[in-house]
Amino acid sequence: MKLTQWILFASGVISALLISTTWQVPIVAQSTQPGLLAQQTVQTTDDQLPRLAQTEALPAREPMMTMPILQGSVSVQIENMTANTITYQALGDTEPRTLEADGDIALNNLRVPTTVTFSYVDMVRDRSMGSGLTKAEVRSEADGMLHLVIQPTTDLNTEVSNLTVESDGNVFVF
Repeated sequence: MKLTQWILFASGVISALLISTTWQVPIVAQSTQPGLLAQQTVQTTDDQLPRLAQTEALPAREPMMTMPILQGSVSVQIENMTANTITYQALGDTEPRTLEADGDIALNNLRVPTTVTFSYVDMVRDRSMGSGLTKAEVRSEADGMLHLVIQPTTDLNTEVSNLTVESDGNVFVF
């Protein structure tokens, strides 16, 4: 058998194996039970539609707090309690901006749902070294303003860089 015949034979065997291979794909979707997400593993082959293989319940992420939403908007007061300048942005409402160390700024009438992102300007986030990481405290003020206090951390368990306020007033930090 010549080299070209071996190559054709091998490619035919590989193609046959790939066609009959079963793939497992995890899918996460909302469960019919409140507070739970369902994780499903779906098996597929090239010659059939996906079929459900198994289902297990995962706990839904709980909001940090819920605040009243007035006229479809929210105001956020950002306070930078780090020793460095940070970059922040209200996605869809502002361009990236900077906030100096120990500075604060109010972002008024952000459309909900909204996400505010933040990170250091001059420090690279390095989770393996624990540098460039931030944590956040969030509280709702009596005037309806959401107060976000950004602080430095080296603890991966508390590291966050996003604040999200959903249309129903649920507040998440991640």
